[in-house]
Amino acid sequence: MENKSKIIVFLRGGLGNQMFQYSAGFDFARKINGELFLDTTFLNDRFPRAGFTYRKYDLDVFNINPQFTKLSKISSSLKIPGIWLFSDLMMTKLQNKFGNLEVVKERDNNYFSKLNEAIETNSKSYFLFGYFQSEKYFIDSAKELRNEFSFKNEFSDNEKKIADRIKNLNSVSIHIRRGDYIISKKAKRVMKELGSDYYKKAIGEISKKISDPHFFVFSDDIEWCKENLKIEFPTEYIGNDTAGYKNSRHLQLMSLCKHNIIANSSFSWWGAWLNNNPGKIVIAPKDWFNDRDENDLVPHVWKRV
Repeated sequence: MENKSKIIVFLRGGLGNQMFQYSAGFDFARKINGELFLDTTFLNDRFPRAGFTYRKYDLDVFNINPQFTKLSKISSSLKIPGIWLFSDLMMTKLQNKFGNLEVVKERDNNYFSKLNEAIETNSKSYFLFGYFQSEKYFIDSAKELRNEFSFKNEFSDNEKKIADRIKNLNSVSIHIRRGDYIISKKAKRVMKELGSDYYKKAIGEISKKISDPHFFVFSDDIEWCKENLKIEFPTEYIGNDTAGYKNSRHLQLMSLCKHNIIANSSFSWWGAWLNNNPGKIVIAPKDWFNDRDENDLVPHVWKRV
């Protein structure tokens, strides 16, 4: 029996981030004919940290059946917070402990070529740690990943009615994320705050390119959207009451729209990426972070304003 290499992906962040990490590991595993494992150490860690948003494993909204590694027990056995497991020092110790092991740790927000270079090392195990927020990491597996990210739960009667309208109209999703982006000091420090100006520009841009647009606004703050956008085209507002399990219903409905206006959010990004319309127009914000370079995050065929 063939002894396949193990690709271990350390998950962190919310649903959108976990999808990026899973996708990078999935593509890597396909290229080396290896086995993909997910590690939830970081997601399970509840070490007290001020201003930190604790997350859970979110990929169970999809019809995937991943394998989980026992390495998630390492931090508890060493009596250290899970976050420390991913320090350079701990990665070196793990490399020494497990022998024929390649650690691939992303260094910034742009495409990290070391991931592809690691394919040539013929290691028994690979630890992938990073956000991997670029389709360059998994573009060769795009078709397979669209199948992987099929949603598990069926629509309710009301959700099906919304989905039918989305399919029958020249639908444009608008995703507006406020919530933690407005409340969290860390999020405000890192993420660019998008005001109504961005959305008004994006709406104007897309309304010049398509006829009879019908907008579907997905947000955790519908009142703000209604007060600040004043959209002059037919518009439906879809709030938290239709978000579904782990907000997956919003993601699914956005992916069904013919075109997308996204926020600077990985969740929003995936709503547009999963859109299978070959003629789709996707508009993304020109500035994603406050002070970080992210040239590889947004596909070049999407328009930034």
